[in-house]
Amino acid sequence: MKFELHHVDILTDDMGKSLAFYQEKLGMQLVFHSDAGGTDVAFLADRANTNFFVELVSPPFIDFHDAFFKKQGTIMDHFSSLVEDVDSWYEDLHSQGVDFVTKPEEFLAVKEMYFYDASGIIAEMMMFLDPSFAITPPAEVAPSNGVDYRLHHISITCREAPTLELMGPPGLWEREQAFLNIYGPGIDHLCFIVDDVDEAYEELVSRVVEFDVEPMDYEGNRLAFFKDPNGVDLELMLPMPRERLGT
Repeated sequence: MKFELHHVDILTDDMGKSLAFYQEKLGMQLVFHSDAGGTDVAFLADRANTNFFVELVSPPFIDFHDAFFKKQGTIMDHFSSLVEDVDSWYEDLHSQGVDFVTKPEEFLAVKEMYFYDASGIIAEMMMFLDPSFAITPPAEVAPSNGVDYRLHHISITCREAPTLELMGPPGLWEREQAFLNIYGPGIDHLCFIVDDVDEAYEELVSRVVEFDVEPMDYEGNRLAFFKDPNGVDLELMLPMPRERLGT
């Protein structure tokens, strides 16, 4: 049974502000936006059509999202994988003793389920009930408004580093340790690959984006960190050697 990473979910209390940031500051493309299910949901794609999305969700929240938001506030709450058969995955993971948040259930045009990983991070598996409703990258790429950003990885801070990028002590940065102290294990940041970190930094600064970590070299990489309107940490990173990128 195969699966592929599909999106990372951000709970926001202001959909308009969040959409404006990701579209106007980062030049991402809106590929889906609906409140038909009672919750305001939007999906955005990068300009490289990587088939990996940022999902924004705003109130009113449903089920565990509401409890999560009341506890943690605006934050990345889960990551999602696209699978061919949610029920088969449920049976397989359930037989292995995986702890589930929800069993497979239908919502809008998808069938989905949520479960916990070993650190208590919420993960989703989903399948489209009707292929015509599948959320896919746009057929045409909109004109660039500056530097192009390609979604690269989700980073999870956990108490023991056992992917996804997994980080754990010892050796956490101050911002990573602060996240762990406040929230416990969780989805820490979302990374964008750029061709030139310094150029992207200058471009975003000109759009009044404030950086927590200015461009710096770290273990052979060039990187910088900033926040979206919800306080979610975002990373810019210069591409690593192709063999390390897995491309």
